[in-house]
Order: sequence, then structure tokens, then C-alpha cells
Amino acid sequence: MSKFKIIYFLILLSFNFSLSQDKIPNTYLLDLNKNKVSSDEVLKEDKYYILSFWGLMIYPKISPCVLALIKKDNQILLARNALFPEGLYSALAGFVEVSETAEETVIREVFEEVSLKVNNINYFASQAWPFPSQLMLAYTCDYVSGDIKVDGSEIIDAKWFDIDNLPNIPPNSTLSGRLINSCISDR
Repeated sequence: MSKFKIIYFLILLSFNFSLSQDKIPNTYLLDLNKNKVSSDEVLKEDKYYILSFWGLMIYPKISPCVLALIKKDNQILLARNALFPEGLYSALAGFVEVSETAEETVIREVFEEVSLKVNNINYFASQAWPFPSQLMLAYTCDYVSGDIKVDGSEIIDAKWFDIDNLPNIPPNSTLSGRLINSCISDR
């Protein structure tokens, strides 16, 4: 592959846009049988596409993130993101960084967002979320130590709530809602 092709390919990847026939000059998309197809067909059916200009197989970018629900006796920690509607509280969330496991992300994000230390991290469930191409991985964990200190920009409030007296939480159609409701049903 020439230096030009490599540089052009890296520029395309760095823009992180939805690749389609009308947005990529001098190329088209192929299916597994080398037939020209629309980008919608390829993404729905094969989950990857081939850039004919280079013959490269490209998979859509997925950004994994974690949800963390911290348990302490008969309470759970819920937080209010600055972008949430008034009164809505949910589990903590954050993106997985390079070279980090999902469990390490839980520990880091909890400490960054509310200054607490946790352990006993247990996988709950996952959910694909298309905004923007996320795979959400939900975990429960146990409180170990620390006092709640929110960052004030992303998280504007965080509190311990008794399981019998929860604020407004996300609906059960969301992974966060199912995660929170599972703690209620598990006790």
C-alpha cells in the first residue's frame, strides 16, 4: 500500500463519519461476493464493508462504555448528569479507554465522578446504543470507602438512596433502568 493510500485511509478514519458511496471519492462498497452494494445493505447484512480502492475490510466503530451501580447496605448511589432532565438520577457511566478492561473502567469512572472506591464488580448485562455507536456494559459493585465528591461539570449531584425511596430513574426499557430495578428485586 502506498504512503498516499495509508495517509488517505487514516484521514478517513480520523473524521469518524458514516462511510457511504457518496462520501468516499474513487471507491465503492462490495459485499462478500464482490457485488457493488449500498452502504445501508452492507451495514445491515454483513456488519462490515470493503473499500474497493484498497481492498480493505472495515468494521463499524463501536465505543464501549460502562454503567456502574454502587451498592451499600440497603442503599444505591445514583447521580444526576448535567444533561439530565430535572429530578432524573441514574447509574454512573463512562467510556472504556485504550488498554483498559471494563472492570478497570468501573473503578476509574466511579473514582473520577464521585471520588469513591469500589470492589466486588459484577457484570449485569449489555445493550447496544446507537448514540454514538456505543456498546453499554452494566455492572454492579460494592462501596468500599470515600466521601461523595462530584466533579460539578459532568455530574452535578450524587446521593445514596434507600432502595425503598428512589428518585425518578430511567425507564425499564433502558439498561440503566433495568440495572437499578434489578437491585430492588434482588433484595
